Amino acid sequence: MAELIHVTVVYCPKSNESTEIDVRLDSYATLGDAIRRSGIAYSYPEINPVRVGVWGKVRSGKDVVHAGDRIEVYRALSVDPNTARIARARKKAKR
Repeated sequence: MAELIHVTVVYCPKSNESTEIDVRLDSYATLGDAIRRSGIAYSYPEINPVRVGVWGKVRSGKDVVHAGDRIEVYRALSVDPNTARIARARKKAKR
């Protein structure tokens, strides 16, 4: 029997809101396994678990989890970063 480890799955549907779910998994489980086990997709069906990371670094859903990992499910960008940068620059130039 594999050793059980503890990880946390985190999702922020809005910039001022976050959901954290503690999960126990076998030591050979993947990031995708942790997300499925957390059940977070039932609460937030818009989740696209293709974009995940651990402690702020983008990783693959097939990577193996480690004890204490903070698995982050990233939401889709609402605005293209380049478009937002250009809009900020134009706004600053008008001042």
